[in-house]
Amino acid sequence: MLQDEEFLWDIAEATTLDPFVEELKTCLANRSKEPTRRDLDQFTFHDGLVFRNNLLYVPTGSCRTRVLQTYHDDLLATHFGVA
Repeated sequence: MLQDEEFLWDIAEATTLDPFVEELKTCLANRSKEPTRRDLDQFTFHDGLVFRNNLLYVPTGSCRTRVLQTYHDDLLATHFGVA
């Protein structure tokens, strides 16, 4: 699913509206003046996408819901639990 370029475009678009990403960009822009986060070195930006330690950040909302539904609701992802 994450190889789907259209879906990656949707994630990149959602990233532009994400409050966490806006805060992150502000922290990066003000890094030399006032370090506000210790984990800034863990984040990279590439083609409108945000990565933390080389893992794709998926903003909250429909994109994250789609990822969760795809990987959690799949028959191969089921597990036997105790009710």
